[in-house]
Order: sequence, then C-alpha cells, then structure tokens
Amino acid sequence: MIYSELQKLLFQNRLTISEFSRATGISRPTITALATNRSTGIQFDTLNAICAFLEVDPSLIFTFLPFEVTLNLTKDESINSQGVINIHFIDTIDRNNILLSVSCNYTIEKHDELLCKIEIIENDVFKYQKFINTKLSDKQLTALTQMLQMYIYDLLDEDALTCLLNFEKTNIWDMVEFAIPKQ
Repeated sequence: MIYSELQKLLFQNRLTISEFSRATGISRPTITALATNRSTGIQFDTLNAICAFLEVDPSLIFTFLPFEVTLNLTKDESINSQGVINIHFIDTIDRNNILLSVSCNYTIEKHDELLCKIEIIENDVFKYQKFINTKLSDKQLTALTQMLQMYIYDLLDEDALTCLLNFEKTNIWDMVEFAIPKQ
C-alpha cells in the first residue's frame, strides 16, 4: 500500500490545500484525494509539479507499507461512546491472506472537546508489536500511525475529534495526540 505524506508536507510548509492548488495549478480535488490518501493513482506531471513546488524528492511524498489495512467499527449499542475497532493487515499480493488482526477498544469522552481514547486490547499488544517490529521501518511506522489516525477519525465521524492513540513500536506505550479537521 502506498501512503501519501502530502498532508504532512503541506502542514510543515504552512499551506492549505487551496493555496497549494492555486500555486501549482493542480486541481483542489486531486490534491485533496492525494492528501487524504483516497487517490488511486497520480500522473507524472502532477507528481513533478508537487516535487518542484515543495522542492522534495518523491520518496518524501510517498511511503510504501508492505500490506493493505482495513478497519471495521463495532459500536456498543448500550453505550454509544464506546466500541471496538478491528484492524486487519492484509497481504498486498494475496488479498485473502490476513497477516494480522488487531482489536482496539475506544471510548469517546466529552470535555472542552471530544476526546477519543484508543487502545489495543491486551491480548493483541504483543502480536501487534512483534508484527511491526519485523515488518516496518521507523518511517513506515510513522506513516502507519498517521494513516490509522485518519481512518479512525473517518470511522468515528465526529466533528471536532481529538484522539489519543496507543500504537507504539517498543514495549513502552506512547500516547499520540492528533486532531484532523474535516474538509
């Protein structure tokens, strides 16, 4: 799976999608699809314009993950702010081969803003850590974490959702806070 880092690059350069579109001549829908990882391809002239404007190599725009990722959400019907997210890591060659399935509990709390806490369930922590330690470089792990954040945000579909996400490469869990604005 190819993961686009364009959203991060735009943020680092303090550019909105509209500003970037006007500056490069690339349509806003194309940039939005690339930035949100919903694009299924890219023309070389588009890639060339992005690289030239941002003055980066294509390897800084895209990261290869050696698997596909799907997520399923199951809400607790009795408590609407809780549930389970199942993450499946699927072989890119044999799409029937699930390499790893991980379940995460989530809870949404209302404070000044909506806060979502997501943790891998205890039984899946070790197999997840073993999987990422053998399959991913640090750059790929960062891309995977960002991708999961975006997917989870879309799944939960809350207006202003800040999440704490427990995905870490080592045995020590880090809390990664993120907020992704709706486009």
